[in-house]
Amino acid sequence: LNSLKNRDKAPTTARLYTVNQLFNATPSLPNRKVHRSTWTAQQQDLAAQWESGAVIVEGYLLKVVQEGKEACNCGSTKDVDHHLWLAPTPSSSRTAAMVVEVSPRVWDSHPGWDNSNTFQNVIDAKSKVRVTGWLTWDQEHQEQVGKTRRTLWEVHPIHQIQVFRGNQWVTL
Repeated sequence: LNSLKNRDKAPTTARLYTVNQLFNATPSLPNRKVHRSTWTAQQQDLAAQWESGAVIVEGYLLKVVQEGKEACNCGSTKDVDHHLWLAPTPSSSRTAAMVVEVSPRVWDSHPGWDNSNTFQNVIDAKSKVRVTGWLTWDQEHQEQVGKTRRTLWEVHPIHQIQVFRGNQWVTL
């Protein structure tokens, strides 16, 4: 799982979805905090099929949280992820949203992304966004489904964020 969260190479192609389209298209996989080696071969193959392709997901950012130390960032307290909630509408609750994550590994390419204010400004403006990155099933957060997220599918890591401004997509 940590290897998936650390895919540093930006995708060259990606399939476009809305939050709802992606939710309806993606399969359900094991939702327990168990190592993937305990999954059936069919479950592992299905995860690999979906996680090998990049996605562009269109929606609205609801919230940003700068995380603390996590295993995927080698326990660093300085280089941490930003969790963003991407929802179908700007007035959706987080229970309708998916988590999309900015990894510190992309900060060199996107220097403003290491600052939560960058994302808060987009949230406050209620701007439509597109996030591009790798789809990842994060079975570590089952207790949050229905409370702070709709699905265990995440876009993690994000490699591009575009904001719809003045009738065009602008890269953040």
